[in-house]
Amino acid sequence: MKRVGMILLLVIVLIVAFLGFKKYNTTDSILKKVQSDAGNNDTVTIFVGGYGSSPNAFNDMVNAFHNNGLTTEKIRVNITNNGKIDVDTKQKQLKNETIQVAFKRNKDPLYQEKLFPKVMKKLHLEYNVNKVNLVGHSMGGLIELAYLTGNHRNEYPKVIKFATIATPYKRFFKTNNNISRSVDQIESNLKNVPSNLQVLNMGGHINGKDSDGVVPVAGIKEFGPMIKPHVASYKERIFEGTEGQVQHSNLRHNSKVIDTLAEFLWK
Repeated sequence: MKRVGMILLLVIVLIVAFLGFKKYNTTDSILKKVQSDAGNNDTVTIFVGGYGSSPNAFNDMVNAFHNNGLTTEKIRVNITNNGKIDVDTKQKQLKNETIQVAFKRNKDPLYQEKLFPKVMKKLHLEYNVNKVNLVGHSMGGLIELAYLTGNHRNEYPKVIKFATIATPYKRFFKTNNNISRSVDQIESNLKNVPSNLQVLNMGGHINGKDSDGVVPVAGIKEFGPMIKPHVASYKERIFEGTEGQVQHSNLRHNSKVIDTLAEFLWK
C-alpha cells in the first residue's frame, strides 16, 4: 500500500512538472516566434512604473525580452529627488534597448509628469534615440499619456507604439483633485497624440471581482472611447484569473501579459 502511495505521489509530481514545463515553453516559444521580427528593429522601448514603483518593477518582463533576443541591452534611467537624470549606459547610439525609468520621487506623479519630457529629450539629443515604444504600468501609463498629449516634436523621439498595463483613468481619481485635474487636461489634449500611434490597453479581472484588486475593469475600458478617434489602432485585453495571476502588480509578471506585449511591440 505504501509503495502504491509513493508511485501515485511520483505521478502527481511528474504531471505538475510537465505542466509547468509546458507553460514555460509556451511563453518561450511565443517570444521566439517574434524574435525574427525584432532582429532589425531600431526602436527603443521605455518602461515607466506606477505609484510607489521600485526601480526593478519590470525586471521579469525586461529579462524575458532580453533573454529571448528581442532586445539588445537593459538600461536604467535614474531621476534623483532634485531632478538629475542619469542614464546608466556608455553607449551613445541606442538601438532596440529596453529602458526602465526610475524616479526617486516615486509617489509624486505630477512631478514625474513634469520630468518625463526631459528624460525623452535627453535620450534623443545625447543618445541618438529617434524612435521609441512606451510601456506604462498603472500611473506610469498616465505619465506617458501626458507626454503624448504634449507638444513634443522636433527635439524628442517619435513614439511608435504605446502600451498600458492596469492604468486607471478618470473615474479612479474623483477623490484626488490635483490628479483629477491633470487627467482632465490630458483628456482635453488627446488631439495632440500622434495620429499614427498604435495603442494596446491591458487590465486584470480577478475571478469574482470587477477589478484587479486596485483598478476597476470599467476604469480600464473607459480609455478606449477616449483614445480611439485620435490614433491609428487600438487593442484592448482584459486578463481573467486568480489574484496571484492578475492582481494589479502581478500583471507585470503574468506570462500572458508578457506574450501579448511582445507580439504587440515586435510583430
